[in-house]
Amino acid sequence: MSQQVKKKLCWNCEGSVTHNVETCPYCGVYLSPQNLKDEPTPLSSKKSKDEVPPPSYQPEETQEETLSQSNEEDDNVLLPLASLMTGAIFALFGLIIYLFSTDGKLTLTWDSDWGLIFLALSIPLLFLGYRGATKL
Repeated sequence: MSQQVKKKLCWNCEGSVTHNVETCPYCGVYLSPQNLKDEPTPLSSKKSKDEVPPPSYQPEETQEETLSQSNEEDDNVLLPLASLMTGAIFALFGLIIYLFSTDGKLTLTWDSDWGLIFLALSIPLLFLGYRGATKL
């Protein structure tokens, strides 16, 4: 009877190689040789609880918590966004009236005095909107 040569699988190419080779002859990957007589080491050794690392995941939030957080965020975003948009519209409209009026009148027959009023209204709205948006 001939003794059978013990083989193992390469972890990279799954080629069948003899047990005592260090590199795979098919793909050239390093294979660490192991003695068959060695007993496998246990996966977990006895460690104190202080040495165990914390889990790398966080538990998922419940759907109710997520909904309540999104509702609060929507309430906090609405006022600054609305005042920022309103202020920008008033500023643009005021500039158009003030800059493109002829003899104090825009072709739509708006007085140029309204341009300054719109600009005056836009400044506090833009300020409040910008301040609220930066807090988000």
